[in-house]
Amino acid sequence: MNLSRMSGPVLLVLCFCFGNAQDQMPPSPVEFVTVRQHAVQPAVSLTGTVRARKAGTMASSVAGIVAERLVEEGRFVKRGQVLVRLNDGPNKLTLKTAEAGIEETRARLAQAHLDLKRTQDLFKKEIATQDNLDRARTEVLALENSVKRFTAQAAEIRDQIDRMTIRSSIDGVVVTLYTEVGSWLNPGGAVADIASLEEMEVLVQVPERYFSVFTRPAEARVSLPALDLELEAEAPVLIPHQIGTARTFPARIPFKTAGRLVPAGMLAEVQVTATTGDARLIIPKDGIVNNGDGFFVYTIGEGESVNPVPVTPGESVGQWIAVSGAIHAGDRIVTRGNERLMPGQVVMPKEATYELPKL
Repeated sequence: MNLSRMSGPVLLVLCFCFGNAQDQMPPSPVEFVTVRQHAVQPAVSLTGTVRARKAGTMASSVAGIVAERLVEEGRFVKRGQVLVRLNDGPNKLTLKTAEAGIEETRARLAQAHLDLKRTQDLFKKEIATQDNLDRARTEVLALENSVKRFTAQAAEIRDQIDRMTIRSSIDGVVVTLYTEVGSWLNPGGAVADIASLEEMEVLVQVPERYFSVFTRPAEARVSLPALDLELEAEAPVLIPHQIGTARTFPARIPFKTAGRLVPAGMLAEVQVTATTGDARLIIPKDGIVNNGDGFFVYTIGEGESVNPVPVTPGESVGQWIAVSGAIHAGDRIVTRGNERLMPGQVVMPKEATYELPKL
């Protein structure tokens, strides 16, 4: 058809009919939910690394040559279990000398007491002089001090011998060994790294936008995908010290293994949920439309016509999500059929039912 030959009235009729086609369309059936104000408990999901809460390097407090090593890497040890024995032969000989000195001095002390008693009797009879009495008393005092000195030396040697047997201070697994039989250990020399695998924790790096969630009372759960295991955890412990320039803060999430073997270094997923909430506007997630340029919702206004309103999504709470924008509690939001709506379109609304999130 040659439109250029059509008369002006005909074109006017066609435009009028096209412009009113939308007004003549029947109302589109949709479902809606009323915007609610509800306490929202912020939740954060992060990934981290499992590590032992109790771990340490067992070290020698004395010098010596390793005479015996009783553990291997990967073996479990109990608290107090012997890891390494140093050569204590020379120390035991020194102890025998000290003990012999104690016995000899005690014998001389016993004789000195007898001599003092005899001198005191003679002094009363004016046979012994004051000088004789003073010398007898001095001899007793000197020998008593000698016994104390030899006893202290023997105790010190026994303590040194005891410390030449190096034990584990915790229950755990031997991660690294630093010595072999025949090696020389100096005081403070490392023997083994031991990590407890009963009480573990997950170390996560918390972006600063989640800082407020970790500074309020919260509950946590730990998931270990490699073991298909989910465990309850203790409240997270945030370390308020920034790491480098990444704008993150380390946080520890302690948990117990419930008898399962959970190796350190494993990947863990952590969900932290605040136990206290803030009053926020919430709508079902189905009500949010993403057109590629942003998020918006359709509100149902006067005459049952819809209008798009930009929103910013927040925390998720089950089927619901917190939003901010130019909407208010009590507004009707389209949750079904919103993907085919146009601004200003008239709808036939039916209220939908969504179970409210539990506190």
